[in-house]
Amino acid sequence: MNFSYGDLLPIDEILSEVLRLVDDEETRYKSKGFYAARVRNAITELAIDTWFDKKTYDFDVPSDCKIAMIDGMFNIRDMFLFNNSECCGIDESTNGAVNSYNGSVRVFWKRNYNNQHLTGKGLANNQEERVNDPFIAGNAWARFPENDNLYYFNIQNGLIMLSPNATNYSKLRVEYNSYGNEGERIIPRIVREGVVHHAAVSALKMSLIQRPEVANILGVLKQDLGNDFRGHWADAKRRLKRMGKKQYSDMREYFKRSNA
Repeated sequence: MNFSYGDLLPIDEILSEVLRLVDDEETRYKSKGFYAARVRNAITELAIDTWFDKKTYDFDVPSDCKIAMIDGMFNIRDMFLFNNSECCGIDESTNGAVNSYNGSVRVFWKRNYNNQHLTGKGLANNQEERVNDPFIAGNAWARFPENDNLYYFNIQNGLIMLSPNATNYSKLRVEYNSYGNEGERIIPRIVREGVVHHAAVSALKMSLIQRPEVANILGVLKQDLGNDFRGHWADAKRRLKRMGKKQYSDMREYFKRSNA
């Protein structure tokens, strides 16, 4: 589902509802920071399950072609190398080769590639120059002249390892999903009830020993929160995963034409 920055709510706007549901509006039992952490945890769970928080980040390409992933980055969606200030369009007819328009190139994933403790080329199960190996053939891409200049990467232990030719460019743009905890506004309005109930249930579970009298409230809130199939939490996931109307209509048109 598409939504604007103006539809993202700050934590403070959610906290008042959470505090009311757990009957701790004066924060006598737990601190405000405790409840804020429960709200952030709820958003993190939604971000992991639905990939709703999409971001981009531009790295400088270092000489050793090793880049540490920033905090909150997971599920890499795409990568582009570029030199100019505008990124990133790819001419699909070139398979991301260097003659793609506006000077940017797509970076492809290479299985088992590793340059973590090396300088220079790096190691991989399938090296480009390995043409005489009786078991592992040379690079299959080499059969196609237009793909002579492919750029590739692998990720291990939070380290993005680029092929040595990446130094032909100064910048690496990474499109990725984030955990949704950055900035002041982090909560999409369309999942408000799901986040409020998830945070409240989590807070009460952690308070049962201190406040056994809230067991009945917890039972009611857990029923309202529901599970992955029904309730406020299921509604939140469903709304975030749903396509926007324009996306949906375009996909219908695409598949309708392809089946003609």
